[in-house]
Amino acid sequence: MEVADEILCEGCAATDLHSGAGRSREEMKQLVAKLQQAIPDITFTVEEVLAADDRVALRWRARGSAAGPAGPLPVDIGGLSIAHVEAGRATRIWDAWDKLGLLQQLGHLPRELDPAAML
Repeated sequence: MEVADEILCEGCAATDLHSGAGRSREEMKQLVAKLQQAIPDITFTVEEVLAADDRVALRWRARGSAAGPAGPLPVDIGGLSIAHVEAGRATRIWDAWDKLGLLQQLGHLPRELDPAAML
């Protein structure tokens, strides 16, 4: 959170590739704050970086423990982010992360889903 304003330009916008939802820099910071509330010990690890021209792609993991009725629930979320960078700051970001896996880990959906049953 401390470096968000340093690495995201004022007009930076992010798009969730699954839903198409867009977020401003302030909305991105609010999302991170909500994640930190829900998973107080959350840590993000960049597992791979690819860069070309003015684009940077990150493969990352977020891990921590979410509060659950029977105690803390470990969560492990993977994702990909692609950023357009100008003058060392992100101007546009596209994100895709494992929302289904998070819902399964939190017990909101069964761990094993039958794809045929969803059609």
